[in-house]
Amino acid sequence: MFAKLFETEEHGQILVTKITSDDEGRAQLQCTYQPKCERFGLSSIALVFEDDEDESQAKLDKAFLACDVAMATEMVESSLRSIGELFSSTAKEQAEG
Repeated sequence: MFAKLFETEEHGQILVTKITSDDEGRAQLQCTYQPKCERFGLSSIALVFEDDEDESQAKLDKAFLACDVAMATEMVESSLRSIGELFSSTAKEQAEG
């Protein structure tokens, strides 16, 4: 198995994908979702494992097996909090400037 799809009431569908090698050769667990905010399209956040290849694959496999709807939801909510903080600080800087 390389992907899990969770249906949530608050965030809709959350797709968790096991990526064995990104453009830089790192393993990652990617979470893709559609924010309810009209200004955003499909969004994703990833946990990247930067250890040597064998160790990163082992960590990826362990994280993927452990990933459930609660973990996927927390990844989405963490991403949304970061986006909110980014927009808040940008708006504050523009108001002060």
